[in-house]
Amino acid sequence: ELCEMSPIGFSHSAIVSFITSWSIRNTAPNQVVIRSQCPIQLNVLASVPEPDIVWARQGNYFQRHPVVDEVLLLVEIAESSLRTDRGKKKKIYAEAGIQDYWIVNIPDRVVEVFREPENGQYQAIQTYKIGESIAVLASPEISLPVADLWPP
Repeated sequence: ELCEMSPIGFSHSAIVSFITSWSIRNTAPNQVVIRSQCPIQLNVLASVPEPDIVWARQGNYFQRHPVVDEVLLLVEIAESSLRTDRGKKKKIYAEAGIQDYWIVNIPDRVVEVFREPENGQYQAIQTYKIGESIAVLASPEISLPVADLWPP
């Protein structure tokens, strides 16, 4: 199934670029591959979404896309796609077993974090606001200050 999408806006593009750069600066290149708007393979669902940002375990992705067990962090940037990212995508990611799913909610200037997928639902849901930081589940020593996503 192909999904028609609105063009990416200025804020969306800026945040994708920022999180990509932040991710590269804060991860070990011999352990983590940062993928921006590239597919992942959700084997159980035969689905190949293209999230905005994925941290994947280091691997050879010339012959295949990362699979769920290799995804350490998945981030969607949401402006016009907020309903889809909170609905259909969240359900797909939970059913597949994505452990750390973040939605950067541009209209509300928050980051919604979904963890502990079980029976197609995330059990742990938390919203982080400006002034707070989010630790990456797979690397708790790495955290993103929410305020850094939006310049003053």
